[in-house]
Amino acid sequence: GEPWIKVNPNYIVINAEDQLKDRNSVFYYYKQLIALRKQYELICFGDFELLLPENKQIFAYRRFNGSQMIKVICNFTDKEAVYDSTEDQAYELLLANYDDKKTDGNLRPYEARVFIK
Repeated sequence: GEPWIKVNPNYIVINAEDQLKDRNSVFYYYKQLIALRKQYELICFGDFELLLPENKQIFAYRRFNGSQMIKVICNFTDKEAVYDSTEDQAYELLLANYDDKKTDGNLRPYEARVFIK
Protein backbone atom coordinates (compact mmCIF):
# COMPACT_ATOMS: atom_id res chain seq x y z
CA GLY A 1 0.00 0.00 0.00
CA GLU A 2 0.87 3.64 -0.27
CA PRO A 3 1.80 5.27 3.09
CA TRP A 4 -0.42 8.24 3.98
CA ILE A 5 2.31 9.89 6.07
CA LYS A 6 5.38 11.17 4.27
CA VAL A 7 8.85 10.36 5.60
CA ASN A 8 10.51 13.35 7.23
CA PRO A 9 13.40 14.53 5.04
CA ASN A 10 15.72 14.56 8.08
CA TYR A 11 15.60 10.75 8.34
CA ILE A 12 19.15 10.67 6.98
CA VAL A 13 20.39 12.51 10.10
CA ILE A 14 17.80 11.49 12.71
CA ASN A 15 17.01 7.78 12.63
CA ALA A 16 16.98 4.67 14.80
CA GLU A 17 20.21 3.24 13.42
CA ASP A 18 22.17 6.38 14.33
CA GLN A 19 20.49 6.57 17.76
CA LEU A 20 21.64 3.06 18.58
CA LYS A 21 25.24 3.92 17.65
CA ASP A 22 25.39 7.02 19.88
CA ARG A 23 25.50 6.41 23.66
CA ASN A 24 24.46 10.07 24.21
CA SER A 25 21.36 9.79 22.00
CA VAL A 26 17.75 10.39 22.98
CA PHE A 27 17.19 6.62 22.77
CA TYR A 28 19.72 5.90 25.52
CA TYR A 29 18.49 8.85 27.60
CA TYR A 30 15.00 7.36 27.56
CA LYS A 31 16.45 3.99 28.57
CA GLN A 32 17.96 5.72 31.61
CA LEU A 33 14.60 7.32 32.43
CA ILE A 34 12.84 3.96 32.24
CA ALA A 35 15.49 2.36 34.45
CA LEU A 36 14.97 5.10 37.06
CA ARG A 37 11.22 4.52 36.97
CA LYS A 38 11.81 0.83 37.71
CA GLN A 39 14.42 1.53 40.40
CA TYR A 40 12.48 4.18 42.35
CA GLU A 41 8.88 3.31 43.14
CA LEU A 42 8.15 6.86 44.26
CA ILE A 43 8.42 8.06 40.64
CA CYS A 44 5.08 6.36 40.00
CA PHE A 45 3.50 6.23 43.43
CA GLY A 46 4.93 9.10 45.46
CA ASP A 47 3.00 12.23 46.39
CA PHE A 48 3.25 15.07 43.88
CA GLU A 49 4.08 18.73 44.51
CA LEU A 50 4.27 21.27 41.68
CA LEU A 51 7.14 23.73 42.09
CA LEU A 52 7.40 27.16 40.44
CA PRO A 53 3.79 27.14 39.14
CA GLU A 54 4.04 30.75 37.93
CA ASN A 55 7.25 30.22 35.94
CA LYS A 56 6.49 30.16 32.21
CA GLN A 57 9.83 28.59 31.21
CA ILE A 58 10.44 25.96 33.89
CA PHE A 59 8.36 22.89 34.70
CA ALA A 60 9.47 21.60 38.10
CA TYR A 61 7.99 19.17 40.58
CA ARG A 62 8.76 16.85 43.48
CA ARG A 63 7.61 13.28 44.12
CA PHE A 64 8.02 12.02 47.67
CA ASN A 65 7.13 9.24 50.07
CA GLY A 66 8.11 8.63 53.66
CA SER A 67 11.81 8.08 52.98
CA GLN A 68 12.80 9.56 49.61
CA MET A 69 12.23 12.61 47.45
CA ILE A 70 12.81 13.12 43.73
CA LYS A 71 12.92 16.59 42.21
CA VAL A 72 12.60 17.17 38.46
CA ILE A 73 13.44 20.51 36.84
CA CYS A 74 12.94 21.03 33.09
CA ASN A 75 13.35 23.97 30.77
CA PHE A 76 11.13 23.28 27.74
CA THR A 77 12.10 26.46 25.93
CA ASP A 78 14.87 27.44 23.53
CA LYS A 79 16.14 30.14 25.93
CA GLU A 80 18.16 29.90 29.14
CA ALA A 81 16.02 29.90 32.31
CA VAL A 82 17.08 30.88 35.82
CA TYR A 83 15.77 29.58 39.16
CA ASP A 84 16.87 29.54 42.79
CA SER A 85 18.93 26.34 43.07
CA THR A 86 19.90 26.73 46.73
CA GLU A 87 17.76 23.74 47.72
CA ASP A 88 19.42 21.54 45.09
CA GLN A 89 22.59 21.31 47.17
CA ALA A 90 20.74 18.92 49.51
CA TYR A 91 20.03 16.54 46.61
CA GLU A 92 22.13 14.14 44.53
CA LEU A 93 21.92 14.60 40.76
CA LEU A 94 20.61 11.34 39.27
CA LEU A 95 20.21 12.26 35.63
CA ALA A 96 20.74 15.23 33.32
CA ASN A 97 20.58 15.61 29.57
CA TYR A 98 23.74 17.72 29.27
CA ASP A 99 27.10 15.95 29.67
CA ASP A 100 28.66 18.38 32.17
CA LYS A 101 25.87 17.75 34.72
CA LYS A 102 25.77 21.32 36.09
CA THR A 103 23.60 21.90 39.15
CA ASP A 104 23.54 25.68 39.35
CA GLY A 105 20.39 27.77 38.85
CA ASN A 106 20.89 28.27 35.12
CA LEU A 107 18.98 25.86 32.93
CA ARG A 108 20.12 25.80 29.34
CA PRO A 109 17.63 25.43 26.48
CA TYR A 110 15.73 22.14 26.80
CA GLU A 111 17.76 21.09 29.84
CA ALA A 112 16.31 18.58 32.32
CA ARG A 113 17.67 17.52 35.70
CA VAL A 114 16.51 14.77 38.05
CA PHE A 115 17.63 14.90 41.69
CA ILE A 116 17.12 12.52 44.64
CA LYS A 117 17.28 13.02 48.38
